[in-house]
This record gives sequence, structure tokens and C-alpha cells, in this order.
Amino acid sequence: MMSEYETFRSHILSLDKDQEFREESAQIRVKALLSDVAEELPSYAWSYIPRRVIRNISFATFELAYIARNNPHEIDELSSAARDIARTWEALARLRESTTREIGLLNAAVNYELAGYQANALCLAKNMSHGRSHSNLPSLFGMSLLFLQRRILELRDLAKLVQVEPQISAGITPLLLESMALALTGNAFSLVSRFLLAGERFSLEKSIAVSQRAGQLFASLDLVEESNLVDSISSLLPVIDKRATWTVLSPFISNDVKWQRYLKLLARGIGTNVYTSRSVSELWPSQIDAVQKGLFDETPMKIVRMPTSAGKTRIAELAIVHTLITYPSAKCVYVAPYRALVSELEQSFLHLFRDLGYRVSSLIGNYESDDFEELLFRETDVLVTTPEKLDLLFRTYPELVMSARLFVVDEVHIVQDEKRGLKFELLLTRIKRKNAQARFLLLSAVVPQETLEDFVQWFKASSQKDIMSSIWRPSVQRHAMFESIQKNAMASTWFGSFQQNPLFESVVETGILRYVPEGDLQFYEKAEPPTIFRSQEYQYTNPVTRRRQTTIFPDMTSKAQIAAELAYRLAGLGSVLVFCVTPQSVKAVAKALQEKLYLASLTYQNIPNGFKRDIITRSALLARDWLGKQPVTSWLESRIGVHYADLPDVVRNAVETDFRQRNLPVLNATSTLAQGVNLPVRTVIIHSCNRYDKATDSWKRIPARDYWNIAGRAGRAGELN
Repeated sequence: MMSEYETFRSHILSLDKDQEFREESAQIRVKALLSDVAEELPSYAWSYIPRRVIRNISFATFELAYIARNNPHEIDELSSAARDIARTWEALARLRESTTREIGLLNAAVNYELAGYQANALCLAKNMSHGRSHSNLPSLFGMSLLFLQRRILELRDLAKLVQVEPQISAGITPLLLESMALALTGNAFSLVSRFLLAGERFSLEKSIAVSQRAGQLFASLDLVEESNLVDSISSLLPVIDKRATWTVLSPFISNDVKWQRYLKLLARGIGTNVYTSRSVSELWPSQIDAVQKGLFDETPMKIVRMPTSAGKTRIAELAIVHTLITYPSAKCVYVAPYRALVSELEQSFLHLFRDLGYRVSSLIGNYESDDFEELLFRETDVLVTTPEKLDLLFRTYPELVMSARLFVVDEVHIVQDEKRGLKFELLLTRIKRKNAQARFLLLSAVVPQETLEDFVQWFKASSQKDIMSSIWRPSVQRHAMFESIQKNAMASTWFGSFQQNPLFESVVETGILRYVPEGDLQFYEKAEPPTIFRSQEYQYTNPVTRRRQTTIFPDMTSKAQIAAELAYRLAGLGSVLVFCVTPQSVKAVAKALQEKLYLASLTYQNIPNGFKRDIITRSALLARDWLGKQPVTSWLESRIGVHYADLPDVVRNAVETDFRQRNLPVLNATSTLAQGVNLPVRTVIIHSCNRYDKATDSWKRIPARDYWNIAGRAGRAGELN
């Protein structure tokens, strides 16, 4: 006879293979996706029954929580099912077809956590309201949201407030018992905070027991919603223990004060305001896999190939910490191919390594040097630099480069770049030959398998085990192709020739999105592609001439106007990055988007909120100072970001900061920003897949690796808004 655990596990696995359930869930997820982007849902006989789907996923959610509490090490086998259930809950909440939006999103967040997708749970919690009608529930609901966001310091303070002993004047009342249950929950949150912040295992064990008592007390008072919420949170604690930094890295931290200090710094939160920052107290599946595969081994080389945003930088950071602690006088060098990436990494490392007692510096530029740079390198522990600057340092001060014990090479696929690859390959070869004690950690999201095997031979690695490859990524990506439909039924795809298409002779009316049918979107093949917009006729009074005018926008023979219209419509869902191959294309899209905003304001249309803020951005102020009355200044004043090589560094840096802080809803950029940099991007629009090649005086399609690297900017973990 099967145990309760075996029965639940068997049911979840069977549900995951049930064709009818999978199709109904897929329909819900596709419908939610299309409702975000389409003018109207395509005609299709949606056959799912919400109540039936909710019943099935509710029972599965209960079963997963039971397994997590009692057999947390078995939950990984069910992670795929937990992720699909989470996505279905999320879609139901977005469609307003679950019991309430908050319950649907909470169930989605819990299942995402169980599946190992903490960043998804964090994003959902950030978008939920803290307010509730019940007198005491806001504190319980608010603490739960803070916990899901891992804002541990803030959670700890809120938990203290609900544990204050109440004034008893009328004996034991239901209200007093409810306060006791809330205080127990606060105590459980306080205890788990101590584990996450300091690794106190006994506090975690006590937290699990206390939270279970709190759930039972809420249930005895017939407060079903509160009881379910506490039970859901308590089911996450054993799973969190399994993935916690204190657990995964326990072999290294037991007798080392600096390792313990490092994990405490991560857990408190990283950034200028640690109180509201996210605690990094658990590792993702990809990072756990890297540690278990020997990240800290004394082998000459490790290669990490993971999708964008799958946690490669944290893996590199762990390797740097291990090297600095193991070899106290050693230096670590982080090589990044782009200036924007170097600046971002320096700022990211500064907050952490400075508090850990190490010095971080960056060097950017080409083949020029001075005495200050030599002094900077001598005094630093972690150097972040470009390949060109590292080449110069190696030629000028070889003894300094020889003191490095670890070289982290980010975006290592640039060895295949026609312009920079050969010099970079020669540089790595010279360093490898001269510095026999150095280890190399090579990072890439798009390096092909053949190149990985070449790296193993090149660096004389011990075996294929030194290749740490993973396809796991923390967010779901959707790929779609825009098509313009003409009256004469001829169409031109978005990824067509960069030149003007001669088919554009008749009026074009409609733009559709054709999604790549992968995963649950295989169901999408049965539905008509959604119409995302139509060319619109704007009739308005010119504010200068006071004459009536008519303008059609977008002109579907113009890629710039199409990209601008797409960016305008998708900005309401979150930040948009428009990738262009040339600065001229960047300027054309920015100009078209400004025209769209102008037409929308003259015709009193609803403009996405990101464009409507009154306070001027820092990038716009700096553009006024550095560029004066130029189009770039006007675009930035309209909250349209631009980023290309010819802009002054101070303006480019301000644009990056404003975009990260979501002061710019749309950013039009060339490869100066589109690759490698961590940005809060919801949607990437690729203006063209063709790039001009001077050598052949022709337009050539960009390499596939560049496309995937650019597309990987969409969906940065924890940054979906």
C-alpha cells in the first residue's frame, strides 16, 4: 500500500502527463500572454473550464506543499510540474479567472519557489498590494510578501512589531487568539531571518515548528485564508534550507571567518540601501550545480556555459572569494569585453568586496597607460578590465599580471570575433604560458559545443567535467516575429532585408506577432496570430499653424516607425530595449517614438505611464550641459533613452542609470549596451538582424550567437516589472 507521500507524488507526475490538463493549462497561459500584447484576442474556441483547472492545480499545490514539508530532497524531481502549475496560477490571476488576483499570485509565487525559480516569486510579490480589508491580516500578508521578496532586514523589524504582548482586558477572546496566531507567525519569521542572516540552523528548525503551530491556531479559529497562507510559507522552509548558501557552502565556511562574513554580507542585501535590498541567501539550481561539479577545484580551467541571467556572475564571484581567501596575497582579474559591462561589474563588486576588506578597481580603454594605473593595479585585489587594457598591462608590467591567481573571462565567445578575437586569443595564450599558477574561469551564454571542446584542449583541462553547462534559466522567454500584412495580401517579415522591400507598393494596415511554437506555445499554432496594432490615422490641429492635419502612423514601410510603435505599446508591460545595428538606426527609432508620443498627446490618447513623469531625468540634464539643444537632449527629455558609442561617457552612464531605475521606459541602443550588461528589460525588440560589413561592402546577417546574446537581455532575474 502506497504511503501518503507516494500517492501525492504519483498524482503530480500523472497530472504532469495528462494531455487534457496540459492542453487546458496551455490555453490559459497562451490566452494570458496574448491578452497582454494583442489589440483583441484571436478567434479560437477556448475549451478550458476555469473551475476544473483551479480544482486540479489547488490539489496539486497542496500535494507539493506536503512533499516539501516532509520530503524536501524529493521536490527537485517535481520542479517541472511545480513550475507549470505556478505559470498556470499566474495566468489565471492575470486573466482575473482565479478566486482572487492575490490568491492566484500567491499560489504562483509559492510554486515558483518550490520549483527553484525564486526570482519569479520575487517579481510576483513585488507587484502585489500589501493592503487587505481585515484588521490584522495586512501584517500577515505584508510579512509574507517581504519574505517572498527576501527583504529580510525589513521583515525582521515588522515581525518584532506583531510579537508585542497585547493588553488583556476581557479574557481570552477570538481576537486575542488571532493576535496570538499572528505573533507566532511573526516569531517564525524572526527565527527564519536569523537562519538566513547568520546560518543558525536551530533557528530554522524552530521556525518550522512554530509556523506549523501558527497555522493550526488560525485553522482552529476558522481563518482558512490565513491558515493556508502560513502553511504555504512553512512548506518553503525545508526547501530553502536545502538551497541556502549556508547549507550548500557549509564545507568551506565552518572554520573560516571570511567565508562567514561574505555570506552574511550577501544575506543582509547588496546595494546602497541594504534595508530594502534583496537578501542573497540561497543559490539557484545552476549555481548549486556549478559548486557540486567542482567550481573550487584546483584545475587550470573551468568553463561555465549558461543562458543569460542564469547566475554566471555569482558563480564567478564565488570563485573570486574562494581564491582571495585561499591565497591571501593573490589578485583576481575579471576580463569583460565592453566598457559598460566593466563599469557595472565594478559597482556591483564594490558594494560587496569593500565591506569584505578587499579593494576593487577597474581599468578601461585601449593601449595607453600611465603610472597611476600601475599603482592602481599594485594596490587592488580584484581588477575589472577590458582585454585591450589587460594586454597593455601584461606587456608593460608583466610581474603584476603574474601575481594573479584567477582570471575570469566573461563573454569568452569574443575569441570568435573577426576584429578582436585573434588578439584576445593570443593574450590568453601568453598569460597561460607565463603564469602557470593561474586558473581560468571562462563564462559565456552562447559559446557552441565545438568551441567548448577546443577550450578543454587549449587549456589542457583534466576532463569534460571542467565544462559546467546548463540550460536552466530563471525566467521564461517568448520569441516572436513581427509581420506586416498588406491589402494585396503580400507580407514582409520583420527580419527581412535591411534595404527597403520593393513589395511595399500598396497600403499596409495590420501588424501581427507570430510566436515561435515552443513549450506550451505549441498550442498557439492552432490560433490565429494576434494583431498587435494597425496603422492609425491621426487628425489634429497643429499647435503652431492652427491648421487641421492628418498623419498616418506607423508607416509600415519604415522599420523605425514599426519599432517605435512596438516599443510604445509594449512599454506598458515593462522596460523595452530596442537593439539597432547602427547609431543612425538608434536615432531614427528615437525620432519616430518621439513623433508617436507627439501624435498621441495631440489626439488625447492614453500614454504609457513611464513617459508621463514630470521630473526631468539626470541623463536629460547632463545632455543639456554636454550637448545643448540637440535631438538627443530632446529625446531624453521625452524619456526616450539612446545609447551609442559617440555619446559622451557621462551621458551614456547617466542613461544606463536612469534605465536601471526605470526612469526611461524605452532604451534604443547599439551593441555598446545590448550585450553583457544587466538591465531590467521586459522586452527586447531587434530592429534588424543585418549588419554592414566594410570588408565586403555589403549587409550581412549578424551571427546567431549575437542574436541569442541580445535576446537574452529580456527577462533579467528579479527585474521583471
